[in-house]
Amino acid sequence: DHKSPACKKPKKVMGKEFALSGKDADQADNLIRGTCFFYDTPLIAIIDTGATHSFISMDCMKRLNVPVIE
Repeated sequence: DHKSPACKKPKKVMGKEFALSGKDADQADNLIRGTCFFYDTPLIAIIDTGATHSFISMDCMKRLNVPVIE
């Protein structure tokens, strides 16, 4: 056994990237649309149950005054 970062022969996986509206999320089987709260601020969240990464829009980050670190 070994951890994936140390794997010398990793499996290639095709990534997916979507830009959706909340309406699109309501029609997809693997997406959940709901409301989450960040410091008492309600946000609409779209959760992809098959995703390997999570994202937040830059506009949302700016409105919440969250610093962006690159």
